Amino acid sequence: SLGFKNMYVKLSGQFNKGLDQRVITSFKLIDKLGGKKDFKQFVEDNSSRKLYLDGQVTYAKKNKLFDGFMMYRDAARFVSDEMCRLYPYSPVFYSRVKDPDDLYFLVKPAFTAKMLDKFISSVEKYELPGISFRDFGEELSCDFNEDRLVSREKMKQMQCDTFKDIKKRKLGLMINNGNDYALPYADFITNMDFTGTKYLITDERIPFYQIAIHGLVPYTGEAVNLAPSATQAVLNAAAYGGGLYFVFTEKSTEYLQETEYTEYYGAGFHEWKDFAKNIYTRFNKELGGVFNKKITDFENINQFVSRTEYEDGTAVYVNRGNVPAEMGDFTI
Repeated sequence: SLGFKNMYVKLSGQFNKGLDQRVITSFKLIDKLGGKKDFKQFVEDNSSRKLYLDGQVTYAKKNKLFDGFMMYRDAARFVSDEMCRLYPYSPVFYSRVKDPDDLYFLVKPAFTAKMLDKFISSVEKYELPGISFRDFGEELSCDFNEDRLVSREKMKQMQCDTFKDIKKRKLGLMINNGNDYALPYADFITNMDFTGTKYLITDERIPFYQIAIHGLVPYTGEAVNLAPSATQAVLNAAAYGGGLYFVFTEKSTEYLQETEYTEYYGAGFHEWKDFAKNIYTRFNKELGGVFNKKITDFENINQFVSRTEYEDGTAVYVNRGNVPAEMGDFTI
């Protein structure tokens, strides 16, 4: 109803305990979201849209008994032969958060294969158009267990074989960040890193990767409404040829108070609706003609202003500074 067209919709937190997803040894939709009946109806009502069910297949939370995951049997191993126990990183204390409730494991590739089968077959069962991975296509791990050694190269091949199988089944594929081996199979890439690591020896940023793939695979940077600065996220998208990405919840983010999901404080749809509509309308009007065009040139004119040129001759100037910039006969 807001006029958004050609949307790619990622459905996150729909099954197996929600955003804090458990292993996919079984597939259970969230009852509080309506369960099977309402989910099927939702998919039918949105048959004209590009829906991608989001999940992860390389990690396991510390689960309850009889869920199919046994850490001593199914966890991957470090080169020291220790189990790959993992903890979240705290940006406050600059260290691991060693809370037992936050513990998770990298799983062995054989267990990943089991989860893949269940995940893909469930997407087909509910007749969804596509599948979205939080991990495949971005993260590449290995298993140093002496009895079942799997190198990163083998894991890369496993991911590519999975992508090929998804395409054979005529399903769409969405990934994060976008490793190059996944590009031939991806319909859409979200959360692409536009700025890279801020090394002190770096003089300026050049979007080499975006120049290489623009016009071949559509992509976005971080979610505009979850970024530290929504304005900078929009300007980065304009400069690097990305689309607009938003993460929305229908209910107010007041419901997230005193929960473990503070990163979604900016996700309330009704609070961002007008902003999203306005910036989408402007993006579509001014940049809609170049989304499928190749980037032929990029220049950082100064510290704040960049110029991106496309194969049809269109040039996009972006000013990240706080004051207008004079560019010959026009001002940005």
